[in-house]
Amino acid sequence: MNSIQKLRISLTDACNFRCPYCMPLNPKFQAKMDHLSFEEILQTVRRLKNILPLKQIRLTGGEPLLRPRIVGFIHELHLMGFEDIGLTTNGFYLKENLLSLKEAGLKSINLSLDSLNEESFYKLARVKPTTNAYKKVIDSLIMAKTLGFQVKTNTVLMKGYNDDQIIPILELSKRLDFYPRFLELMSLGEAREYKENLMSMQEMLTVIHKAYGRTRLQHSPKDSTSVNLKAETGLEFGIIASETEPFCQNCSRLRLSADGKLYGCLMKDEGISIKNCSDEEFKHKVETAILMKPYHRIYNADTVMHSIGG
Repeated sequence: MNSIQKLRISLTDACNFRCPYCMPLNPKFQAKMDHLSFEEILQTVRRLKNILPLKQIRLTGGEPLLRPRIVGFIHELHLMGFEDIGLTTNGFYLKENLLSLKEAGLKSINLSLDSLNEESFYKLARVKPTTNAYKKVIDSLIMAKTLGFQVKTNTVLMKGYNDDQIIPILELSKRLDFYPRFLELMSLGEAREYKENLMSMQEMLTVIHKAYGRTRLQHSPKDSTSVNLKAETGLEFGIIASETEPFCQNCSRLRLSADGKLYGCLMKDEGISIKNCSDEEFKHKVETAILMKPYHRIYNADTVMHSIGG
């Protein structure tokens, strides 16, 4: 129990993008009436805080900014004493919310940025260029840095789609001072159809070494999902190598889905419902979810990423 310090909360399984590594082109989302209310989520967090040494909250989706009144919800989390509150977003709705999010207590943003090439950006997001999504994401990134947020970008690399984007994103990170992270494609849900497009960490490093020289490991927390690296030029970045260098044995995360289920792992197909249970039942269910966390990497899970958050 004492090893669980981070909680990922999926506020909705819905998203306005259709990234192939996350969801099908025509997904069937949960009914909004099945989602936990913000008060139910806050009550769940309070109960978890009573039995776990939670230090960090990250809000995910789907796309969490699709959920109305999220700013007030973040403020309530902040009032509960959480200083480390983060948001994972595709950035489409981010810019217009940044000021109020900062005032509410949000500290960090993980921004999905799969390409700086507009053609491949729209190919991966599977939305029309008329949405102006690319500009909205870039403008959100620039404004987030201007306002002083801690910003990391997440780029899921797929051969034949965006494997040429490592250097452009690293160069942009130098100019805008954000922390770029490159992710291996997970063998999860819809992404399994693209397993031949996997770009491994070693393949990523081969590209990076040619451009920036050798890299060396940087200090990372024991439970970090990211291998943090620094090139000879001083450029810093991370790689999340969940397929070739899994980190299951050090995972300190618990996940709460939008419909009120606890998951010990993204790769677990079944969650444990915590709706309408007594304190004693709740504690037992939390313990069960934690015991279900795998020590070794599970491959080939049916769960779709957008249903319990990334």
